[in-house]
Amino acid sequence: MTLGERLRDLREARSLTQSELGRQAGLTAAAVWQIERDKRGPNAATLQKLAGALGVSLDALMGRESDEELLKGDSGARVLLRGYQELMPEDRDAVRKVVEALRNKKEARER
Repeated sequence: MTLGERLRDLREARSLTQSELGRQAGLTAAAVWQIERDKRGPNAATLQKLAGALGVSLDALMGRESDEELLKGDSGARVLLRGYQELMPEDRDAVRKVVEALRNKKEARER
């Protein structure tokens, strides 16, 4: 399932129109339409806004495993990298920072 398909399913499950979701996330209806049809790759800030407007985690929006699964072994890096290409190139540093934060969180739990 693509990011656009997940976004559409989550939006429809909440009975929101593209315009309503756009307003809540600070986007236009056209931007939501483009993302839902995988015509436009959202940047990290837009993904966060969409996840917030839908009341889901960024991992849920991106179709990743649960937080617990992300913290097991090195699966966090693998799961994040699967969605890596769905992000805009300028957001790849953000992905690297998230991977680092997950590793630090895992290490802290192990102490």
